[in-house]
Amino acid sequence: MQRALPLLAAACWLLSAAQVAEALSHPTYGSEYVLLGLLSVAGLASCAAWLASWRYAPPPVAGAAALYLILYCVRLWTAQIEPRMAFTDASLLEATLDSLRIVQATVAHSLSIGNLLLAAGELFYEWLMPLAQVGTLAWVIAASRRAA
Repeated sequence: MQRALPLLAAACWLLSAAQVAEALSHPTYGSEYVLLGLLSVAGLASCAAWLASWRYAPPPVAGAAALYLILYCVRLWTAQIEPRMAFTDASLLEATLDSLRIVQATVAHSLSIGNLLLAAGELFYEWLMPLAQVGTLAWVIAASRRAA
């Protein structure tokens, strides 16, 4: 289990970097992809340090996970929740749940038309990567408390 989480985190950062590289190849990419690309490189480097069992590896790993979650929340707020609240008379909870339902519906639509790669990419970008970063952050915090 000691090596499984760093390998899982490194795989997630590698997949994120691949998604960023694909997104940057389109002429209409957003600036969030540049930030996500830099964060993916930092996440991969911190996971490499974690796999090498460097003493000072946990803070960069936790920092990369926390920065990813902040970037995810800012993107979720600016692209989905805030516009929904501006154009409808929805509360914050209703707008958040509605945006999560829309994400689920886009994944289901991609699956229904047979576009498995798009569905897998959306599922990873919207659900699995944030959950992996929450798990990584929780693991690093728990491990630092055990060591103290």
